[in-house]
Amino acid sequence: MKKQLIIFTDLDGTFLDYDTHSFSALEHLLIRLRELDVPLIFCTSKTRAEIETLRQKCHNPHPFISGNGGGVFIPKGYFPFPIEGGISQDGYEVIRLGASYVELVEALREASATTKVPVRSFNDMTIEEVALKCNFSEKEARFAKQREFDEPFYLLSKEAEAEKRLCEAIRELGYHCTRGTRFFHILGKSDKGKAANLLISFFGRIKSPLITISLGDSLNDLPMLRKTDYAVLVQKSNGGYDEEVLKAMPDITLAPAPGPQGWAYALSHFLEKFAFD
Repeated sequence: MKKQLIIFTDLDGTFLDYDTHSFSALEHLLIRLRELDVPLIFCTSKTRAEIETLRQKCHNPHPFISGNGGGVFIPKGYFPFPIEGGISQDGYEVIRLGASYVELVEALREASATTKVPVRSFNDMTIEEVALKCNFSEKEARFAKQREFDEPFYLLSKEAEAEKRLCEAIRELGYHCTRGTRFFHILGKSDKGKAANLLISFFGRIKSPLITISLGDSLNDLPMLRKTDYAVLVQKSNGGYDEEVLKAMPDITLAPAPGPQGWAYALSHFLEKFAFD
């Protein structure tokens, strides 16, 4: 029976270069994945607007996951069955797993005030600030500020225990704090793993047997990395690996290079392993 490969990938620092946001090193692999009809699922903290732009550049028609697992966007008609819990919106069936953006912003402000740990979040930042902080164009920054399911932020305190206190306060309010490639993020009860698992269940109803692979570089990718058959931790731009992910998954496959170069090396290995080349 023919194996069906499904790939879930983080974007910043993994599929996309940390500094340039380019995926040019992956063009040949993207063509190969299209030839093999392998779904490539973007699973990221980025917004829907950011992901849609990237999907157009990549000619990617597949479902995607935004806001660190807060929203699952399935193009209408992609699966030959009704999407339970899906809300019809702009050509998608959208499954909302995350808390509302307004709730998250309010919870972050409350946790910051309670702990006296000052933060600066996307809601506080101008388009120009986001562009400067992320090395984005103003258009890209505008898309990045269109948050729905998570709120990125950074700490203004250098106190050793500040991060711990703030994250504990966020949890006490019923929310979740995680760390991505550039920022901390406050989320609801959602994460990348729950969203990926939902899509895996949908694919399992139409394609079998499945082989699932995930690639990421940061702590917020850990739930996703744990849900797939094979997982790859991509090297950071400084040459190291996320220590908390390594601690949680000591046997994880390590990509020997950062960003798209590491992504390409690891994926080529799996295509060869499963005789997809």
